[in-house]
Amino acid sequence: LRLAILQMDEDLDHDVLEQLVKFLPQPDEIELIEAHIEDLPRFGSAEKFFYEISRINHFDQRLNALLFQRKFTERLDEVRPRLQAFILACQQIQTSPKLKTVLELILACGNYMNKGNRGNAFGFEVSSLSKIGDTKASNGTKQTLFHFLLAQCAEKFPDLLRLDVEIGNVREARKILMGDVEKDVITLDKGLRQI
Repeated sequence: LRLAILQMDEDLDHDVLEQLVKFLPQPDEIELIEAHIEDLPRFGSAEKFFYEISRINHFDQRLNALLFQRKFTERLDEVRPRLQAFILACQQIQTSPKLKTVLELILACGNYMNKGNRGNAFGFEVSSLSKIGDTKASNGTKQTLFHFLLAQCAEKFPDLLRLDVEIGNVREARKILMGDVEKDVITLDKGLRQI
């Protein structure tokens, strides 16, 4: 075991590593063993084990590094699909011609509605997209700006109604809690820096 730890043997069992980390000898236990080294032949197996482990330079860091190495791939495999789904969704949003056209239509409607006040805007904040369903028609119907845009797309730009084909990964990425992914990546980064 001592040799396996010294050589940072990747074949050491994960459960064994966890148990070793859990039961690492404390500095006061090591001092006590070293103070009675002349009694080594009479030590019990636990004391002999502690003695052997304590002779390994930086044994606690080595064990933690081995354990982290084992968990790293597993944790990375958990984070990678969520991160890839998010990245793919972002790429689809950035490169979708249909989405660009939809956003241009929204901007044109906004400029038309604000004619005389704030018309001819060059853009709008993404957060204002959530208000499209709240903007009611002035003719007393229950129609919203969203309904109007949908009707215009159906009449003049029917291909835009299949926007979901171009940005299909957005639906999956919506389910991802980026705060959790960020925490996982930070944990991996901290572990790498500690090694």
